Amino acid sequence: MSADFKNAAETADKAFEFVKKEPAATDPNDQKRHEANKYTALNVRAEAYRLYVSKGDPSQADAGVTAFQDYMAVETDAATERRTKRRSASVACWEAVADCTIRRMRPQASIS
Repeated sequence: MSADFKNAAETADKAFEFVKKEPAATDPNDQKRHEANKYTALNVRAEAYRLYVSKGDPSQADAGVTAFQDYMAVETDAATERRTKRRSASVACWEAVADCTIRRMRPQASIS
């Protein structure tokens, strides 16, 4: 299952990169379509990383936080932005859990 979340995050990254590379549109309808595609790509990317970090690989929390920051930069609804900030914080917490777990798994140096 972890591989599925990883694939989702990687695919969402590719979708976002594709949208970023689209040439600038001059037609207002094309501009609206581009902005809608960008918003959707960022939203899906943030959610994919939330799932990947929380259920698959907590060490990817930095990438998850970046995905959320990118998404929050385009979010205009205040209520959605607040929810997104909470979700982003949960991703950052998973990184702390992973760090703590790794430290516990390391052999302790003996004190002589």
